[in-house]
Amino acid sequence: MLEDSFAMKNAPENSSFAPFAPTLPSGYVLGEFRIEEVLGQGGFGITYRATELATDYPVVIKENYPTSFAYRDAMSGELRPMHKCEDSYSWALESFEKEARTLRRLPMHTNLVRVTGVFRALNTAYIVMEPIAGANLAELYPMGHTMEPELLMSILRKLLSALEPLHGQGIIHRDIKPGNIMLTPAGEPVLIDFGAARPVQGTHTATQIGTMGYAPPEQMDFADDGQVAEKRAPQPHWDLYSLGCTCHQLITGRIPIAGARALSERADLQGLYPARLLSSIDKAHELLPADRWQSAQDWLDELTADERAAQEAELRRKEETEVRLRGELDELRARLKAEQKARKAAEECVKKLRANQPAAAFAPRVKTPLTGKWYARVIFNLIAGSISGILAGVIGELIFGNANIWRMLWEIGVYLAILGAFFYVLLGSLIAAIRKRGGFVMMLVSSIILSIVCCVMFSLIVSLSFDDFWEKLFIGARIGVLSGSCYGIIYSIACKKNIVD
Repeated sequence: MLEDSFAMKNAPENSSFAPFAPTLPSGYVLGEFRIEEVLGQGGFGITYRATELATDYPVVIKENYPTSFAYRDAMSGELRPMHKCEDSYSWALESFEKEARTLRRLPMHTNLVRVTGVFRALNTAYIVMEPIAGANLAELYPMGHTMEPELLMSILRKLLSALEPLHGQGIIHRDIKPGNIMLTPAGEPVLIDFGAARPVQGTHTATQIGTMGYAPPEQMDFADDGQVAEKRAPQPHWDLYSLGCTCHQLITGRIPIAGARALSERADLQGLYPARLLSSIDKAHELLPADRWQSAQDWLDELTADERAAQEAELRRKEETEVRLRGELDELRARLKAEQKARKAAEECVKKLRANQPAAAFAPRVKTPLTGKWYARVIFNLIAGSISGILAGVIGELIFGNANIWRMLWEIGVYLAILGAFFYVLLGSLIAAIRKRGGFVMMLVSSIILSIVCCVMFSLIVSLSFDDFWEKLFIGARIGVLSGSCYGIIYSIACKKNIVD
């Protein structure tokens, strides 16, 4: 009567526990959660989709239900240990809770389902996990279907990276198979369905845990043969064996069988899948445990050997390049230091020279297209002589008057054109020397004085051939002074502008 009232109180509307029903019914309130449906069940647990009542948040709940040790009471829904299995059931329950708490303490990993809680109810324990969007590999790749090499390699490497910390905490999944690997819409594999009871230790016998075809032979050997527990304790290579069988199925479409030809020896797979991948899968599900991979990290290192070799080669190349560039940089620094030292010595030398020389001697001299050309001097003297004659004639007419300006201009132009031809030869070197020593002002004064002297002497010589000697002599002196002054100014400016040298 009491059991009937418990069933009616906890059963959902229009549902009740069927006699010896192995699963909780849809709508059943389990603590803070409401059971929605059964997602899967095996020999050591049942997985439900549920909803958290307080937040209406969807969750996944794993129930500890080792069918070898316990059964569900048809009326109360509680699990009861079988006759003479009380100790084994208690151990399985404690192991389930211990692994759940360990899983909850693990750092979050993209490829492991996240455990959010663990609690007891109905004389058993439950693990609360986050739901995973997507589908499992058994649904996506049923028997006879194969997976692309790139996707398989990606999934395998990510699962191995997830198993390494898991095994480091002493947790062995013991039921890795396509149905327990979810593939999210983002392409991330997630290992689910934790909580399988460990093989018992001490005086307990081992129980069959795993799925036939995926679990290694020693895991499926559950007969009480008197072996001590340590010889049959779960090992990391159990999970690696199951993962190898899973990969074998995803490549061939079939579960590997004993005596089957190795993947690395099949000609139809060569070139389609990487040889290193095929040989590593063969090693994972070797018959003898000693011949298998002993850790997930060892298998992962084998898969990434080529990448690591390439990375090491690239690292060596970068180091060699760095050494070479550092040597070149040191060489450039030494060269720059030597150049700076030479430049400093040159600056000191210039300072000493400037202390003994006028500033004009060090003024930069810009070359022109006519600088240094012989015909440039002739052209310059003809032009300068003509301009000087014209200027002298104009100035003489304005100052003195009573002169035939046109005749004077013509005579002076001819005189100075002839004068300029030998003026450079007679006085050019002397004026250039004065220029270097005394600068532009000294050169201007000396040029004017020397030009006047030269023009006056030339005008006096020319005046001897005319009548009215004294009158012509006076005119020649005036012409010489005016034209010499003009010519000296023109010549000095031309030298300063580097038109002539």
